Amino acid sequence: MNVNVTWETVFIVLVLPVTTALGVVIKITWDRFSQYKLQRKELIYNKRLSNVENKLKNFYLPMFLSLKKDKYMWDLVKQLLAKDHLNDDDIMQAFKEELVCEQGHSMLKKLDLLMLENHLRALEIINDHAVSSEPNDYMVHMLSEYSKHVMVYKFLRDDQSMDFPKHFGAPYPVRLLDAIEAQTLRFQQEYNALTRNSLPKHKKEQQCILKCKSCSKCVNYSCNIHAVKCNCA
Repeated sequence: MNVNVTWETVFIVLVLPVTTALGVVIKITWDRFSQYKLQRKELIYNKRLSNVENKLKNFYLPMFLSLKKDKYMWDLVKQLLAKDHLNDDDIMQAFKEELVCEQGHSMLKKLDLLMLENHLRALEIINDHAVSSEPNDYMVHMLSEYSKHVMVYKFLRDDQSMDFPKHFGAPYPVRLLDAIEAQTLRFQQEYNALTRNSLPKHKKEQQCILKCKSCSKCVNYSCNIHAVKCNCA
C-alpha cells in the first residue's frame, strides 16, 4: 500500500503542534513576567508610600507643630514684655528678671514652664523618630543643637536657675523651624503625588486585560474580578 507523504502533511503532523505549544509557552511566560513586573512596581510603590507617610506622621508634622508652638510662645513673651525692638539677649534678661521676681508676671512664669514642656516633647520626637526620618547632615546638626538647648534648659530649671541656655553655649537653633518646614512641605507634596498615582487604575486595567488569546479567560490569578481563570497551561 503506497502512502503519499507530503511536506504539508509533515508540517501539520510534526511542526505545527510544536510551534503551537511553543507559542503557548512563550505567551504564558510573557504574561507571568508582565504580572511579576506589575506586582514588583506595586510593591515598590506601596513601600515608598508607607515610608513617606511614616516620616510625615511620626516625625516631620509633629516636629513642625512643636517648633511652631516654640515660636508662638516666644513671640508672646516678647509681646508681654513690650520690648519687640530689643535683641534676644535683652529679651532674655528682662524675662529672667520677671521669673526671679516674686511679683513677676504670672503669665510669663507659666510660659516658661510651657516652653520647657514643649521642648521636652519635641526631644522625645527626635529621640524616637529622627533616625527613621533619614535627616541630611544639616538637619542632624540642627537637631543636635536643639537637643543640647533643651537639656541645658532643663538642667537650669531643675537647679532653680532662671537663666537661659544661650548663656551656657546652647542657643536655640532658630533655623531649625525653616529646615523642618521645608522637609515637611517636600514630603507632603510627594505624599500627595503618590496618592494621586495612577497605579491603582493601572492595576485595575491589569485585571481586565490579561486574558488568554485562546480561551479569552483571565490569566491573572490574583485578579478579584474574574472568577473563572484560564487553564490552557
